[in-house]
Amino acid sequence: MPISSILVALGKIPDAELAALTLSRAMRAAEVPAGLRFSLSRRLEKEFWDVWPRMGLQAQVHFYGEREGFAGALEDSASHMLLLTGEYDFGPKWDQELLRRFAKTARREALLTGMIGAADGAYPPQAYLPGLSERFEAEGAKIVRGLPLVESAAPPPTMVVCPGLIFARTETLRRMDLRPETLSFAAYASAIPVYVLDRPVLWPLREEPPALLRRPLREVLPGTTLARFEQLAGFREGPPEDRRSDLRTRWGCLPGRKRMPSSRQPPFCGKNRSSAFCPKAVASASRFW
Repeated sequence: MPISSILVALGKIPDAELAALTLSRAMRAAEVPAGLRFSLSRRLEKEFWDVWPRMGLQAQVHFYGEREGFAGALEDSASHMLLLTGEYDFGPKWDQELLRRFAKTARREALLTGMIGAADGAYPPQAYLPGLSERFEAEGAKIVRGLPLVESAAPPPTMVVCPGLIFARTETLRRMDLRPETLSFAAYASAIPVYVLDRPVLWPLREEPPALLRRPLREVLPGTTLARFEQLAGFREGPPEDRRSDLRTRWGCLPGRKRMPSSRQPPFCGKNRSSAFCPKAVASASRFW
């Protein structure tokens, strides 16, 4: 087995044939197809094995329960996991390029997320910074496209996790609550830095409705932690029901680096720390993520 193996877990695939086609595209484009494994919803299992022989490929495929969601795939022993929502296409040697971009973060416990625009006629797929809509509505803030990324040297940091594309070491994802609407808060509370995939090494076949970022309940995440996240993400001060984002947040949610006086720093940040991601989360928060 290759030193780095990747488990590709697919969610929100409507039927087994589309799932089989996605797996086929991934394997045919991979540089090391033997290093790939796949995980699908258990509701597709019977139909999938009826369809898969027509693809003419061999693959290791496991199935997770609907109630478990992606967390049910974490039992696999693959070194890395790629969580995808919907149908995707894959560029040449996408698997090794994804590992190389991940290595550029220079962080073992990092999470690589992606805001990739689908191909549109003559326009190829495009990577973007993830941004947030101007304000938190009742249902949450929409995760939207920010500025396009063009030939960056390394994946840039971000405060926002796009639930449709997540790549990390399996051991890192095991520490997180993988509910899609609160992933950004979960990464922050667990002190896991988030970076943006800056190359369209894989891309969705069609545009999906914007994912939502929801505020966790205050009994789940302390108010000071929540407020610090919003400050670093670029939300202006105001009542929670009318919290608005600044232009930086809408164009691409990069971590803020403004230093706070040590007397005002929240308890999960060490003294004189200016980084958006502190070395460890407050104990009361980490219990829930």
